[in-house]
Amino acid sequence: MEEHKYILELLSKNEFPEEITEGEFALIGIFKELYEQGYVTAIDASSFDGDSYLEPRITISGRKFLSELTTPASSTQHSISIGNISGSTFQVGNGNSLSVHVSVQELIETIAKSNDLEAKSKLKELLNNATVAGLIGAGVTALLALL
Repeated sequence: MEEHKYILELLSKNEFPEEITEGEFALIGIFKELYEQGYVTAIDASSFDGDSYLEPRITISGRKFLSELTTPASSTQHSISIGNISGSTFQVGNGNSLSVHVSVQELIETIAKSNDLEAKSKLKELLNNATVAGLIGAGVTALLALL
């Protein structure tokens, strides 16, 4: 990208030649890329002898691109040190997501071990539902036995 920046800087300072040809200008390929991307304008005088451009000028989008090339990228990320993290589920970061996957058996075993009568009652009701029983299959009876 340094060559792109160099050409755009020369154009922005009006220090670029009024005519460039393939045999005389080593960076004609880079200029052609900038031309095709709309960062520069010129009269395309190319022929069978090679590429040639007259009256090259930088465009507004070329000036914006040059600004991007010359401005150092700023990072909005911050680093935070966290001593120790433990647990089965936690989230650290910015803009990420957290997915928790618990098997039906894990759910039932955890509720069965608890003293939460309401949770046990609702789980029994759920497992006795025809749709849920159809999804889980023959294992429903064994799971209900855990409760």
